[in-house]
Amino acid sequence: MYSMFSSPEIIITERDIEFLDPNYLFNLSSIEEIMNISEIEKIDQRLINFFDVTELDGYHYLVDGGYVVAGQQRSASIPIIGLNASDIIQNFEMEGSYFEESDPIYMMIGDGLGYN
Repeated sequence: MYSMFSSPEIIITERDIEFLDPNYLFNLSSIEEIMNISEIEKIDQRLINFFDVTELDGYHYLVDGGYVVAGQQRSASIPIIGLNASDIIQNFEMEGSYFEESDPIYMMIGDGLGYN
């Protein structure tokens, strides 16, 4: 499953993953065993779900006038991996808005977060 989410070459649709497949589920006792391994610093629980999203055009205004449109207004049902907005490190360059708990619906992420 990791390669499905880590490779930009693989396109995933809602029907590609059976989230209730026992091969993807963790036994609680296994989680407790993993937590007791001294080299593991933290276990991150994330929610994965599919959502219908639409790409919005971005406008890059040129110094000499005019602009360039970036984006293709693509739409797809894609996997979204949840995160805790109050526990995110924002000390790297990011194109777009920061995540805010006050606006959990509309958010825009940049390359740094999008590829990690």
